[in-house]
Amino acid sequence: MKQAERTCIVCREKHEKSTFVRLCLAPTGELVWDLRHKLPGRGASLCLNWNCLRKGIQHKKITTALRTTEIAPYQEREKIAELMQLTKTTLLNYVKIGIKAGKAFSGYTKVMQVLTRERVSLVLLARDISPSRRRNILTFVHDRNLKLINIFQQSELGELFQADDRSCVVICDAGIAESMNYFLELYRILEEGSATWQN
Repeated sequence: MKQAERTCIVCREKHEKSTFVRLCLAPTGELVWDLRHKLPGRGASLCLNWNCLRKGIQHKKITTALRTTEIAPYQEREKIAELMQLTKTTLLNYVKIGIKAGKAFSGYTKVMQVLTRERVSLVLLARDISPSRRRNILTFVHDRNLKLINIFQQSELGELFQADDRSCVVICDAGIAESMNYFLELYRILEEGSATWQN
C-alpha cells in the first residue's frame, strides 16, 4: 500500500511522508519535532538533508508553512540540537527493544563471541572505546561487512544494560536494525551539517 505523499517546505519535492522530518505547532505555540508523524494539527515536512533542515526552521519559512505568526520564540541552533537529542534517544530506545527481545548483547567478551558465532545485523561502537578493542572489533566488522554505528559514549551504552560502561553492543535482529536506519541517517546528516554551520 502506497503511503501518503508530502511536500518539503524548502525544496518543494514530493516524497512518501515517512521519508520526511515533521515539525508541528503545539497548542502552546512551541515548535515540536514529530518523528513519528503522529501529532495532530498542521505540520511542516522537511527533506532528510541538511539544506532543507537548516532552511526549514528559519522563522519566516516555518511561519509561512504553518500559516501562523503565533510561534513561541526559538533559536534555530537549539531546535537542531533538540532534534539531534531526540534522534539519539530514539536510537537508544531501539537498542532497549533489542535487549528486551534478547537480541542485543554487550561486554567485550560476549560481543566477540557473538561476532564469531551469531548473525549480527548492527554493531554499536562507543566513541571512547580503547584503541586496542576498537581494532579487534573493527577487524570483525570489516571482514563481515557489518553496519557500524559510532555515535554513543561508553556510559550511554552501559546505562542501557544497567551496568558499567560498555564499549560495544551488537544487535542480532535485522528488523530492529532496519528500523534504526532512518534515524541513523538523520543523525548523521544533523551531525555533519551542524559541524559546518557558520555563525
